[in-house]
Amino acid sequence: MEVNYDIFISHLPVDSKLAFALNRFIKDKFQPKFSIFLSSDGDTIIDGDVWLSRIQEGLKSCKIMLVLCSKNSVAKTWVNIEIGAAFQKGIDIIPICFGDMVKEQLPEPIKSLKPINLSEIQDFQQVFDRIAEKMNCKRIKILGKEYKKFLKDTKVHNSINSDTLIIMMMIIMMVIIGVAIYYMVLS
Repeated sequence: MEVNYDIFISHLPVDSKLAFALNRFIKDKFQPKFSIFLSSDGDTIIDGDVWLSRIQEGLKSCKIMLVLCSKNSVAKTWVNIEIGAAFQKGIDIIPICFGDMVKEQLPEPIKSLKPINLSEIQDFQQVFDRIAEKMNCKRIKILGKEYKKFLKDTKVHNSINSDTLIIMMMIIMMVIIGVAIYYMVLS
């Protein structure tokens, strides 16, 4: 059964929590409700579906693609394939930088797509302004308390990725070992 989607959220499985929260926030804020393609929601792509066919179907009718951009995601081939397919179809692409990525660090050509930083409320508002414009619906105002709750619920505004955490732990271990060797030599 083919479904017409209004919005496509491109994300890595590890970023599903943020994708779910964004999906929910959009659906809560806009009337009428938009049909959103979210590959990890368990409904958009179900067991037995041909993954690539469902992605193509999702891109076929959508008007906007929201791309969740971290340093990890923009390095992944699949996210870039989805962005390229959306670009070829003339879909409005909104890169949303979060965690360890800010819009100034995005690689080209993603950087040229008017990216936003999730950590900045005025940028977050731009996402909803662009959705309202593209979908020909009433502009909504994001309140500061709603935005803060969204960030708190998703815990992405100051996240540390696993690679950074591993490096930090290794440095701490090397310092501890260095101190232990120092004291062993002095003894």
